Amino acid sequence: MGWHKDDLTVRTGSPLAVFGPAAYVFAQNTQHVVYQGFTPAGGNDGHLYELYWTQDGGWHFKDLTAEAQAPLCTSYPTAYAFEATGTQHVLYEGQYYDGHVHELWWDSDGWHHNDLTDATGAPLSSGVPVGYEFPGDGTQHVVYTGRDSH
Repeated sequence: MGWHKDDLTVRTGSPLAVFGPAAYVFAQNTQHVVYQGFTPAGGNDGHLYELYWTQDGGWHFKDLTAEAQAPLCTSYPTAYAFEATGTQHVLYEGQYYDGHVHELWWDSDGWHHNDLTDATGAPLSSGVPVGYEFPGDGTQHVVYTGRDSH
């Protein structure tokens, strides 16, 4: 076996990337890579793109921010699968370091957007949010450093 190189940007014809990508495995053995786009002429484009692999069709890509009609992104995203509900989640801070933690989430109806800062009244973010599933009690959690240093 061993390691192999595979340029997914070339393979899918997707936009170039800036910052590090997030990756996760989801139900039915699908693979997902999420990253912020880059254009040589304009720098980062603020859009979050998903490269995903399915057993029946190989690699594909889509613009998650456009599909979810979500605000643009400032830095790199993080992502996780929430198996308890069969959903996928991408977290990021809004454009221009607005301090809002945004969530893109997928269910069988497609990608959706939620501003977690507005929804919870939580402090503004000063860093990259990270989320995870806690299977022990079927919950999901998002952590980040607030502008209040908590």
